[in-house]
Amino acid sequence: MKYIYNIDNLKNHNENTVFEEKIGKKAQNLLELAADGFNVPYFSVITNRYFKEIILKEIEMYNQEAGNNDEIKDWNAVFSGDTERKIENIIRIIKNHKIREEFEKEIENALNEESYYAVRSSSIEEDSSSFSFAGQFETYLYVKKENIMEKVKEVWISSFSSHVMKYRKEGKINNEINVPAVIIQEMVNSEKAGVGFSVNPVNGNYDEIVISGTYGLGTSIVDGDEDGDLFIYNKKTKEIKKEIRTKK
Repeated sequence: MKYIYNIDNLKNHNENTVFEEKIGKKAQNLLELAADGFNVPYFSVITNRYFKEIILKEIEMYNQEAGNNDEIKDWNAVFSGDTERKIENIIRIIKNHKIREEFEKEIENALNEESYYAVRSSSIEEDSSSFSFAGQFETYLYVKKENIMEKVKEVWISSFSSHVMKYRKEGKINNEINVPAVIIQEMVNSEKAGVGFSVNPVNGNYDEIVISGTYGLGTSIVDGDEDGDLFIYNKKTKEIKKEIRTKK
């Protein structure tokens, strides 16, 4: 396939920076977990190639016709001048873009009618050593096959949202204009879920592992709607601190 890799395709690739740039950090991490024997739900990845080769060309063509040739060469160019107008044009073109038949066929072959999917971003910038981009891009759960492309577009569009723009500007992140790769992963009806940190995110203590868990999918924790049960494990003392909270 040209634009989509499934987990079986991904396993055949050796780890390298160029390939990671195509599938993003999150997909690379999922692949490594699967390789280490963890039970990772089946997933495919839509690389950013389609956006770069097709949609970005449409945006560039629009700008050329409007006499704005250098408006989107990089993020600094977007941030200069009338940023709001530039972003509005990019979002409008993504929304109105008609997906090419070749790409539609790849999606048709990669997914099945019965399953529900999670549609998630996987940017090379996410979970990196310099920036986390945690919670910056949109995620959609329980998506049926017929609605996948609509949600993929929404994930792409979320990379141009006001809070992502602010994150980029304040972090002085200036690279070529792009969107994250998108993971399409089979949903799991989980009884319990949560998030874990190998370093305490509150105080920066490298000796503490922090886990927050709750019932269900755990989206209430990720979205900040619920604190969940808290476990703090000290690597040196082996002590575990617990805060068991009332859950919804």
